[in-house]
Amino acid sequence: MNPEMFRKITETSYLTAQNAGRYRSIMRYCYLQHERMNHYVKAEEIYEVVSRYPVFQDNSFDDLLRDLDNLREWGNLSVRQDTGRVRSIEEFKKKRFQYSCTPYTVEIERMVQRLENIGDSFGGSLEKTRFERLYDRLIAFVNSPQVQTYPEEELYQDWEEILDLFNKIWQNATDYTASLEGESIKDLTETESFLVYKDTFVSYLKNFIISLQNIQPKLQKVLYETEKSWEIICFERIAKHEQKQKLSNNEGQEGLATERDKLIDQYHSLQRWFLGKGKEKSEAAILEEITNEAIRRVTKMVQRLSDRSHQFRSRKQDYLRIAEWFHEAETLEEAKEIYSKLFGLDHTQHYYGVADKTENIMNDVWDDMPEVIGLKGTNRQTSRNTRTRGVQTKREDKENERQFYLKQMNRSKELLEELFVEDRFELQEGIRVPIEARKIFLGWLSKAQFKKETSMAIVQTDFGYQISIERMPGRYVKIESEDGNLQLPAFRFVKVGKLDGK
Repeated sequence: MNPEMFRKITETSYLTAQNAGRYRSIMRYCYLQHERMNHYVKAEEIYEVVSRYPVFQDNSFDDLLRDLDNLREWGNLSVRQDTGRVRSIEEFKKKRFQYSCTPYTVEIERMVQRLENIGDSFGGSLEKTRFERLYDRLIAFVNSPQVQTYPEEELYQDWEEILDLFNKIWQNATDYTASLEGESIKDLTETESFLVYKDTFVSYLKNFIISLQNIQPKLQKVLYETEKSWEIICFERIAKHEQKQKLSNNEGQEGLATERDKLIDQYHSLQRWFLGKGKEKSEAAILEEITNEAIRRVTKMVQRLSDRSHQFRSRKQDYLRIAEWFHEAETLEEAKEIYSKLFGLDHTQHYYGVADKTENIMNDVWDDMPEVIGLKGTNRQTSRNTRTRGVQTKREDKENERQFYLKQMNRSKELLEELFVEDRFELQEGIRVPIEARKIFLGWLSKAQFKKETSMAIVQTDFGYQISIERMPGRYVKIESEDGNLQLPAFRFVKVGKLDGK
């Protein structure tokens, strides 16, 4: 374990010190000069800039020098003596210094600058093109046949690109979903201004969902078919390259097996994000559910705001226009027609229908046949049915159903016997499979419930024997039937035993 993990980070002391405002203004100026490739700055230059800030108005140049000494002690600044343009021995003895940020301080200032831009709410975005780029990188990286001969440096660069894309996806998705659940979005959706860009917001979420639904099965297929041997070879070569990099930079390094296992764990995290683990949902599926819920919530809120705006809208002009229509009516009958069209009938009759006759929504009510409803008497004595009836066994109907079922089972069994050759049957490209047999095979596959670490399963059939199902990794076939074609992974079915264990 790295000893730096337990070290007290004194470089952050200037952020919480008593005069933190002065220290932070000094460090921000030095950091900005570092970003502009001006690594060493003089104390006079620093004082000329920071003296304009309110926190430095009552401080002298000597106070600045003391602040610089404190920052040196905390490890925020490194110094070198300025020997240029020295006019006397006294000036040389004063040891005028030039100051530069240390690597720790540069990273701290970068973090602080990002924190200043975050604000009180989460950011993030749902960028759909990142999923497509991640798929393109993975399809070229995973299960590559040249993994043993591919240069380690290029293999390392490909993995870094994949890891960078994945980190951006889950970080932005996490921040964006948090913003959808935050108080700021709830406050925004309760304002009238939200109606202006609600269409853009909903369209943005829908486009992301469509893109995720299109690319997710492809990503899952690539990640699911990764072989264990490929993982060990690939990430061991990447770990070797990382060790070379650390050795050239004089950094501490761990063992090769530890580096490799760490990389494999990172890859497994990527797999779990899209595939899930066991019965747990994947993060991609959870992200899709949250986004769909956000769309429903926004749509409902928009409808509520729209109803609220119409509720308080003045109807004065509408009523004046209606009054004009009645005023322009020449006869009482014409006024009654206007009234009926505006307000409907005073006394309406309601009709009851038992069920819809058709599923066609374009059918008119006049196209349907009338519904016949039987009426019962209101007298209690006539409505009560007291006649005793015997119990019907329906033995003949049951026997007919049994014979029909046995006939179907025999037909399915004969159909399978025609397909199996020496108790074996393998799904091959372009093979023609009857509809009944295809349904039986799919039923067996649903019972198999393949796990990632195994490619074989045994299921019990309804025909008196067991079936061993073996999946062929990396192979997909298309089978033909009377009602269409079906593409699925290649499987081999083998009879392995009877129900009685023979």
